[in-house]
Amino acid sequence: MNTADAWSDFWKQGFPTSFASDLPESYQGEIGSFWIEAASKLNKKAKILDLATGNGALALLFARFSQKKHMDFEIHAIDSAAISPAENNKTPSLTPLYSSINFHSNSSIEDFGFDTPGSIDLISSQFGIEYSDFTRSISNAASQLKPDGEFRAICHYTESETFENCIEDQSAYNLAIDTLQIHDLISNFLKSIGSIDSLSALEKEILIVSNQEKLNALMSSINVLREKYPNSAVTAYFVNNVNSFFSSRLVSTAQEKANFSSSLDTGARMGRVRINDQINATLSPELVQRYERAISDSGLTLSNSSKFLDGEKIIGWCFCANKPT
Repeated sequence: MNTADAWSDFWKQGFPTSFASDLPESYQGEIGSFWIEAASKLNKKAKILDLATGNGALALLFARFSQKKHMDFEIHAIDSAAISPAENNKTPSLTPLYSSINFHSNSSIEDFGFDTPGSIDLISSQFGIEYSDFTRSISNAASQLKPDGEFRAICHYTESETFENCIEDQSAYNLAIDTLQIHDLISNFLKSIGSIDSLSALEKEILIVSNQEKLNALMSSINVLREKYPNSAVTAYFVNNVNSFFSSRLVSTAQEKANFSSSLDTGARMGRVRINDQINATLSPELVQRYERAISDSGLTLSNSSKFLDGEKIIGWCFCANKPT
């Protein structure tokens, strides 16, 4: 299971950002204000390129600003994963905004370009460019910017709360998948009861001692996960899915049960791949210094490199740079 597949699967589910639980309503607060301020500096018909766009949360923010202010921005948004934000959109009222954005799926940040280099007014990245080869990506970004064009990025940072949540989720995934082996316990129980066509048949199966033992073992393992990581999104994933299936879908065929078990396991393993990717992409203070050097080496003039705060909460690390005229 590769990283691109894991992210492609995630974006297909319609999540607006990579932090579905922490930032469920797209970018608001200080993050939203930061990007609105960047858009406010642009001229009419400005050209924007959003890097590692996912389902286009940031591109959508620019499109909404452009529509409200009658700016007629030309917005491009790229991602290395297979994305279809307009198709995954769950809010019909946003369809016109999505249609105004030029999405580029399966596109490398390091190599993506336009027929006319040096044509972009603003290049943006919200939790994105750090997943790539930054030295190559910032060099490419610099070549795409107009003179006096701006590059802005907010990157994962080791002192942020979201990074701490990632570390907890990683540990929760490892416990659930490797130690507790919750999927195997679910699969063993569901295989034991097999196809069930009525509630009375289900009751008979549940009364069988060996089935009771398997069910108890499963519930015990889930309780361990809940006690160890009560606030983790991973715990919620297992608890909610198991509760939903077991409360309403045990009267089903053996194949339906096998499909549920397989889907749950695949989702968990893909989730762990994404969490590991997020952790590996996170900037340490040492990496921040390397990024600063790479920005300068690309020919851009660094104007800001600092922690990005929302109140007292650290969101990530912010870079702002301009291309000299």
